[in-house]
Amino acid sequence: MGNLDNLPDGEIQLVQLDKSIIGSTTTIKGKFHFFLKKEEFAEPIFVALEHLDSNNVKRLFGFKTRLTLNGKPHFLSNFMLEDGIKINGKLEEFISYSDKLKIVFPNKEIETGEQTEAYFSTYSLNRRDYTTLKKTIEKFPNSFYLLFELEKNKHEFTKENISSLLSLFSKQIQLSNTAQKLKSYSVIKDSLILSFNTKLVSNDNSLKPVLVKGEKSTLLILWASWCGPCRKEIPMLKEIYKKNKNNPYFRMASVSLDEDSKAWKKALTIEKMEWEQFIITHELKAYQNDIFQFDGSIPTTLFVGKNGKILYKIRGFDVKDGPTQTEQIINKYFNLNN
Repeated sequence: MGNLDNLPDGEIQLVQLDKSIIGSTTTIKGKFHFFLKKEEFAEPIFVALEHLDSNNVKRLFGFKTRLTLNGKPHFLSNFMLEDGIKINGKLEEFISYSDKLKIVFPNKEIETGEQTEAYFSTYSLNRRDYTTLKKTIEKFPNSFYLLFELEKNKHEFTKENISSLLSLFSKQIQLSNTAQKLKSYSVIKDSLILSFNTKLVSNDNSLKPVLVKGEKSTLLILWASWCGPCRKEIPMLKEIYKKNKNNPYFRMASVSLDEDSKAWKKALTIEKMEWEQFIITHELKAYQNDIFQFDGSIPTTLFVGKNGKILYKIRGFDVKDGPTQTEQIINKYFNLNN
């Protein structure tokens, strides 16, 4: 509910991060209420507020968190859906993009429940550091936000780490769907590592190992047809392949993370890459970060030794230094001493 002195009459919407509307109501003299059924939300979700007044001026809401950034209050545009949220005070303008679009925030801190309180207090933590996450969960054991962050970064932790962190949450959290999925994931996590048994669909539609046993090391490129930097990198990759294809210890393969195999095939037709081409299978899509031990950013280049172990990793594409860096690593690892 809200009571904002200078909020014009109009319509205010409660929206999810994908901009889908889950609630809409009118604002009269700055007051508004949202009534939602708890049973429709098994777990808290992130929501934001958008207001449109009678003059078609749109206001996007921001909120002061419990954190600071460069000595100033840190703002977020969303909070977690839960019972008892109260937004009071007077609106102040943060940014005005035009006469019709403004970002505003209440001058009083939003009154929250424990879910938003934990979110507003821990947003900037290092979510990939086990010790930091452990201490934070111990402080906020009822936080779905911290559970979501653990789930999002699960590929960064061992199965023992995941089990240990899950045990720190309250019983309510441990029984949630997200926690149960994490438990199931931790059981199979160790079987998801890239190996000679990892099979993907090749461009001839057959299922083949993405790594091959023998004397050759593999330059493995993770990309997608929709990724602009990935496509810009391809001319450089062609030069690398041309220069090294006769090296008896060198092998090159690209793995597409495309959801749409037709888009992948179309890109292959256009780009005409001569080296081996694969696409992640639907069954393994949810585990791609674990298999390739990367954070999801593409392009990512993996240098995989003849023993099947990842020796080095390059994230992104640097048009200036990328070719030199890649060649240096090839010269270091893809030779008789490999």
